[in-house]
Amino acid sequence: MDKADELKGLLERYRNIVDSDKNKERGRLWTPTPDVVKEKFRGQPKPYAHIGKIPMLAWPETRMWADLLNFTMDEYYKKPVVYLENLLKSRIYYFENFNDDNYMEEMLPIYLGEGFEASFFGIGQEYSPYKDPWPVDCPVIINEEDLESYRYNNTFNNGLMGLARQFYETISEIAAPWGLRAGFPNWYHSPFHMVIFVHGLENTFLDLVYKPDFIESLLGYMTESEIDWSKKRAEYLGINDVPLPILADDYISLPNISPKMYKDHILPFEKHLSERMGGIAYWHDCGDAGPYMEYVKEIPDIKMVHSGPYTKFKKVAENFSGIPVEVHLNPVSDYMEANCENMRQSIENIIKTAQFHNVSAYTVRITCYRRSGSGIEKDIEKIREWTETSQSLAFV
Repeated sequence: MDKADELKGLLERYRNIVDSDKNKERGRLWTPTPDVVKEKFRGQPKPYAHIGKIPMLAWPETRMWADLLNFTMDEYYKKPVVYLENLLKSRIYYFENFNDDNYMEEMLPIYLGEGFEASFFGIGQEYSPYKDPWPVDCPVIINEEDLESYRYNNTFNNGLMGLARQFYETISEIAAPWGLRAGFPNWYHSPFHMVIFVHGLENTFLDLVYKPDFIESLLGYMTESEIDWSKKRAEYLGINDVPLPILADDYISLPNISPKMYKDHILPFEKHLSERMGGIAYWHDCGDAGPYMEYVKEIPDIKMVHSGPYTKFKKVAENFSGIPVEVHLNPVSDYMEANCENMRQSIENIIKTAQFHNVSAYTVRITCYRRSGSGIEKDIEKIREWTETSQSLAFV
């Protein structure tokens, strides 16, 4: 069988999975989130009172799929057909081998690496056969003069945008006969995260203290850049309504920045982004975000909030009981180093907290990383252990 026939076979199998009763049953647990295009499914959980179940998800990292399916990660992120082939293989394998609530959508999301948006500003992205790509050549904006030189930067034609168009157009053409569609990448990172990309981590935290006006200039520039890029993305895709933005920033975390500095210097731009764009599709922070929650809730119209692995879920539940929450367990203590009883206990703690604070809609998920010294077969068994344990607790 040649590659073209193999790809057609994968598309046919995936289409059958999308249309299966099992997948449709999973689909009823979620409100669609077309504004969120990420490499892993990020649905908005429906209220527990409506569905009678807490959706549980496991997310294997891309390196695990590379080891299991025998592809190199540099080719995966550079070649659209390689990407599509292995995206389909990973989803088919997952559906056939694990029993959780991951929903297989018609949309095939395109994800080009952590440095996608940073590339619009001249930051490179380095590739490896063995791990995800990462940004290099930072920082690029050191002072006001540098910032002024970027004022007329056309982000929609820079960096990885050419590759994004190639991926989108190639995958769209191949997948269309099966009623499947490519998902064009989102602008994912928050204005503050983007400032750290272009200005550098140490520079940014020092200048928050000594040159806060300059950091605010950078934040304003990044906010307007995202709004402009999002409008051009909508034009390119031929859609009338500009999708809601994602606000993702793992650097809003102790001990990086005090809650007061966040409130005074960063929050105003996040509120402005939401007001200009009509809301936030998904707020995300993998750091210790608990101390900031009372301020984050001032951002208008957040549709779904993330409770990260280093944030106490209690702090999120106290402030966002009426908004769908994605609870992200700790990948080390709750998965990699956990036995079945540890897994059960961590999930039960989440359920008790959600019940106490009347959280109406939430999902629990774990990111599954390769474990040092563990073969791929044992890692697959570990995922199966977590999915089976979590499903046994999904009906409260």
